[in-house]
Amino acid sequence: MNKKIVFFLAILVVIAGCVVQSPQPTQSPQPTQQPVSTEGIDQIVKEALPRVEEKEQIKQEPVKVAESEIFARITVNEGDLVKLDLDATDPDGDPLEYTFSAPLDSEGKWQTEIGDQGKYPASITVSDGKLKTAKQILIVVKEVNLAPELSGVKDLEVKEGELLELQFLAKDPNGDEITWEFSAPLDSEGKWQTEVGDRGEYSAHVKISDGELSDEASFKVNVIAVNLPPELKVNTNIEVKEGEMVNLAPKVTDPDGDDITLTYSGWITQEKYQTTYDDAGKHKVIVTASDGMHQESVVVWITVEDVNRAPQIHGLIIN
Repeated sequence: MNKKIVFFLAILVVIAGCVVQSPQPTQSPQPTQQPVSTEGIDQIVKEALPRVEEKEQIKQEPVKVAESEIFARITVNEGDLVKLDLDATDPDGDPLEYTFSAPLDSEGKWQTEIGDQGKYPASITVSDGKLKTAKQILIVVKEVNLAPELSGVKDLEVKEGELLELQFLAKDPNGDEITWEFSAPLDSEGKWQTEVGDRGEYSAHVKISDGELSDEASFKVNVIAVNLPPELKVNTNIEVKEGEMVNLAPKVTDPDGDDITLTYSGWITQEKYQTTYDDAGKHKVIVTASDGMHQESVVVWITVEDVNRAPQIHGLIIN
């Protein structure tokens, strides 16, 4: 009960007693004085007591206490349920009522959660309806390290020549720093610059760790082949003399390893040509290489130099 209210009630009772027991002068008899009724004061006391009791029950906020005042220490892990089982008796056999301060509920329970790490003072009060006994306890919640979690892991596709960058997600329930590990063909940053010829399916692995616990997953990377045009090399300026052989001699390769078909158009329609004495001049030839999907063409200029030939005697005329 609040000390100020108790003190106030005590003053009222003292005043009432003084009024009732005040001595009368002896020199002149007075009529017998009727006792002063204390009904009003009793009513004040009755009305005040429930309000004080109610105030004490409402005030359930945790109170910081010294170690020497702690009645019991309870240690749990984050996520555990705190449940108090009290052993209390009353010498008079009166029924008992229990009240608990936060973080405990009205039943003396508290379901802790991840992030509740710390020390929590609380009070326990036992009452028989008239008298009360209170004890202070300390609830210590220990941090529980939970493993980091990977998400968004799935099989991936990329075209030859493209850069693969992983977009997987990770989180740590405790807010710990996360480190990543990747298997080949990925680098330490989870990237892979593919090249022509990397077509095929690859198995890969990713692992995350908070330094103590980890999470990992496997996935596949499918590199899709990209058809590239063949590469054609040929001398674009050829000079020969009449009567000499023209040899275009093209060199061709295909990045995808496809079969190549060569065609010739223009002045000549084949790779080699035997010039004649009537071929003098500059001629245009187009060489084309094709893999059936893409093609590469090169224009070749062939210059045939005129050759001065000696006169010929075809016969003799006699007059």
